[in-house]
Amino acid sequence: MNRIGTNYLQLLMAGLGFGFYLVVASIRGWGTEPLSDFTNDAVILTILKGGIVFAVMFTVGHWALRQLGIIKAWAYAALGMVCALPLFILHLASGTFSELAATGNLSTGLFVPACIGVAIGLAYRKSAGIDGPTEDLDGMNAAYRRIASAASGETGSGSHGRPGPGHAMFSRASAGAGTVGAFIHEGTEYFAGPLRVRTSLVSLLGATLLGGLLGTLIQGILDLTAYMRGLQGIGKSIRPQNLIDVLVSDLVIKGAVALFTGMPVLILIAIAHFGLRSIGKTGYLAYGLGGLAAAPLMTLVTFGAAGPLVILATLPTLVGAVIYRKLAGLEPVPIAEDIIARNRRDLVGADHARRKAGRVIVS
Repeated sequence: MNRIGTNYLQLLMAGLGFGFYLVVASIRGWGTEPLSDFTNDAVILTILKGGIVFAVMFTVGHWALRQLGIIKAWAYAALGMVCALPLFILHLASGTFSELAATGNLSTGLFVPACIGVAIGLAYRKSAGIDGPTEDLDGMNAAYRRIASAASGETGSGSHGRPGPGHAMFSRASAGAGTVGAFIHEGTEYFAGPLRVRTSLVSLLGATLLGGLLGTLIQGILDLTAYMRGLQGIGKSIRPQNLIDVLVSDLVIKGAVALFTGMPVLILIAIAHFGLRSIGKTGYLAYGLGGLAAAPLMTLVTFGAAGPLVILATLPTLVGAVIYRKLAGLEPVPIAEDIIARNRRDLVGADHARRKAGRVIVS
């Protein structure tokens, strides 16, 4: 039975991530109890308290899902939400919950923490991987070769000559590799057919958000490096406090820009995805290059009207496209659509003579 893997470090990091959200909510005044002070100790203590409780709750739920053999994405999304909402409600300021319920705004007030919990649950499921039965790799390889060789022999695509037995088997397996498809070896199912990157709205939204955040962070670090070089160039001393202030203010400004360009970045990632999928590309490098080229290509298509996207959205799109490739995963290429035939005489090839010459009926 397949189960989601257990990684205690990732479970702890998931909890600390939610603890960090509680601190941000307290600082920003999003309905939670404000921090008594903003010292480093108070912030770290809040992160640890909320993070450890979330991690414990999530771990217990994860163990329960493992025992039941449930690996669906919706289950871990629900688990993250169930862990997040009670903790957030406990951190609400006095009277806030009653006020939200009385004014009919409870659903909107709990929407953001619910989304954070869902994102954490999905992220853990994706990063932890799946624990399954121990694979017999040698046996699987032999089974694949046998099936590929048999498929090649059945198709009869030319003569293999008369080389040695080992070379002949490898040649037949290579020739028939494209016809293997799905096969089962010792209870484990494998698929060797054509693949493509999945289209997932949830993954697209997550990639856009993470791409914007990471792009903002990378750009902030690059700007900080340029700032340090500027100070050195004019002979001024570099103070750590000044660097932190510059980095924080720069991240705030660029974070606002990232939020402003969120929808264009989402559209550009989608364009890169569908473009790459149309030509059968599934690699991370291809998605990185696609994300890099999306904004300039959009500028060319719009005759310069989308020019600001090259400056504002190229880096978030590049990072987001690679993240989307990771989050979305792969799926089999769909087979041909079923055909509805009303007349069996129509089931002839494109070059069939009957499609060129009509039957004469003398009346």
